[in-house]
Amino acid sequence: MFFYNANIRRITGFSIPILFGEEQPTKRELFSYSIYNDFSVKQLRFKNKEIYQYDYNRETGFIESLKVYSSKNILTGELLFELIQNKTDLIEFKHTFRGGKSPVTGELTKISNLGEYKLFFSRVGEVTFLGYKNCKFIINDNFDVLEEMYYNPKTLQIDLLIRSEFEFFNSQIESKATNILTNGW
Repeated sequence: MFFYNANIRRITGFSIPILFGEEQPTKRELFSYSIYNDFSVKQLRFKNKEIYQYDYNRETGFIESLKVYSSKNILTGELLFELIQNKTDLIEFKHTFRGGKSPVTGELTKISNLGEYKLFFSRVGEVTFLGYKNCKFIINDNFDVLEEMYYNPKTLQIDLLIRSEFEFFNSQIESKATNILTNGW
């Protein structure tokens, strides 16, 4: 989401319901399907019937813009991003709504050694990320988002949990399948 990974071919995102604070993984639903192509990712979000297009800077790999399209392919929103600093435990960036107010500074800060990062904004109030003010991400060493947790502002409980499954180029299963197709079983 924040950095482009050229080794990823596709990501399937599943929303996991939370019932009385417990995950219900057997009741997961398809949330999104992302297609990676040349520093751009198109993510189909099924519930709202929207397409999120992430475009990335070719030099830094950091997100440059996020465009949201309706089911009728009408641009309904756009965020512009600028990387300020990228350290091991802190990624600082600015984002601006196209034609909107002054830029908002955001920080993705590492909060544990388990790859947990929390997203903070310098201006609280109307500023949200995907409609949520409080969110946490589980990120691997390549900064691929494995889990996204969005919290209800009143209860501070997880309101939306998205878990991703990755399909990589040159994965072991792909090479095995290619070998079988080429050489037989």
